[in-house]
Amino acid sequence: MSVHYTQNDLATDRGIRALYRRIAEAAKLVCPEEDPRKLWQLSQSRACQRQAIGRAVAQIGNPRLTALYARMPVSHG
Repeated sequence: MSVHYTQNDLATDRGIRALYRRIAEAAKLVCPEEDPRKLWQLSQSRACQRQAIGRAVAQIGNPRLTALYARMPVSHG
């Protein structure tokens, strides 16, 4: 899945946060569905989301986005 962004998205804190939210939403769509009644499934889904977000952040390579990712909790939902 692709998340489109422009250099303007990377120019402000607000843009960085909005891009991060779009990346996190895309990760929810590509990872297995969460079922809070099944802890193993919830754990797998959250790990998948964290990995997907991490790959996207690394691919973009923006220091401010990377710093935001590092501050975010494991759960993005």
